[in-house]
Amino acid sequence: GQQVLATARLEADTPPVARQRHDLGVMVADILSHARPVLEARGAQLELEPTTVPVVVNVSTEEVSLMLDNLIDNAIKYSPGETKRVSVKVEREGRWANLSVEDRGTGIPENERDNVLERFYRVGSELTRTSPGLGLGLYLVHRAVESLEGRLRLEDGAGGGTLVTILLPLLDASEYVATPAAAGAMD
Repeated sequence: GQQVLATARLEADTPPVARQRHDLGVMVADILSHARPVLEARGAQLELEPTTVPVVVNVSTEEVSLMLDNLIDNAIKYSPGETKRVSVKVEREGRWANLSVEDRGTGIPENERDNVLERFYRVGSELTRTSPGLGLGLYLVHRAVESLEGRLRLEDGAGGGTLVTILLPLLDASEYVATPAAAGAMD
């Protein structure tokens, strides 16, 4: 019932959780180090690509945990077989921070991708009927990303599975952002 409670909280438009400047790479590594034993017990083989530069965003640990939990949970559910390889990466992409989770699972057919982001939608294959919950998970991720003024991208993974990328606005992207007009020019 935890996810449903999280949805109820998001739907109630409660005051946003406390956001601060965080290095997303450091935060993700930290969240994964705590989650790793549980995920590996479910067959996940987690690969976290180390980040080489700071990727500073305005987020709360709660929001990033929610997004990461749901994306990795989906990656595990949609990966048949004993070992479920899941790659997590944080990098800069222009003026965006890019958090991606890639699996080697069954993939999401292109014509179903938009629907996946709708509430409670689930990809309609036999495999998924044995593992409920993709719809709510991605719906929650989508809501969290939107509230952070980010973007969510679904693509085919290089290994045949699904690559889900969350793009969040970088805080230290001043070199990409035009300086605001001088005060007083606003009329």
